[in-house]
Amino acid sequence: MAGPRSTTSKKVRGIREQQIEDLISILEKTIDKHVVVFGHANLISQSGRSALNFNGDLVQKIFTSFNNKDSGQLKNELSGDFGVNVRYNFTDTGISTISNYICGHMHYEKHYKVNGINHIILNCSALMGKKNMA
Repeated sequence: MAGPRSTTSKKVRGIREQQIEDLISILEKTIDKHVVVFGHANLISQSGRSALNFNGDLVQKIFTSFNNKDSGQLKNELSGDFGVNVRYNFTDTGISTISNYICGHMHYEKHYKVNGINHIILNCSALMGKKNMA
């Protein structure tokens, strides 16, 4: 039988540097592809502000840099788990572009475009019960 669940740490919606490095590594090797990215939570709001506690806006900048075939450095002023200081080079990705980011964390549906990338939020909620039936 499992013991009690620990409640000493709060869940935070954010993307760590290692995850961003992994994303950059994959995108740098993506040549002549049309890319659709699937994620858990929405990265940015319709106005372009981060919708995550940490680094959603940086991932959007990676997507935009990928589409623009840019190279450069991405960093923030944070330290600890969500501090970021990484380099990227998307100059050799051919005609590759990211067209869509699709997620489903929120319990509503929405679609908007930021910097040419469609952000699609799907309501794939598993909430059940009298108050949640549509």
